[in-house]
Amino acid sequence: YFPLPGMLGERLFAVFDKDKNEGIDFQEFFTGLALIYHGSPDEKKKFLFDMYDLDENGYITREELYTMLTHIPAAFKILDASLHAEGH
Repeated sequence: YFPLPGMLGERLFAVFDKDKNEGIDFQEFFTGLALIYHGSPDEKKKFLFDMYDLDENGYITREELYTMLTHIPAAFKILDASLHAEGH
């Protein structure tokens, strides 16, 4: 189990769900993981951009940037607590 709560988890789901059917199928899941771990620098940049482009209109507004940046510390705090609880 890998907890990625709140906004970051929702955005990761949205970016992986390429056909926007509210589910991640086998192909979408492994394509997303392959991109994260083995993608080119440009593919990874596009992935990060898509994470921040909340309304998926091709632009990141000041509000979208603020929303994402305010959620990052909370996600890392929860992840850190989870890893400590597991003894890592």
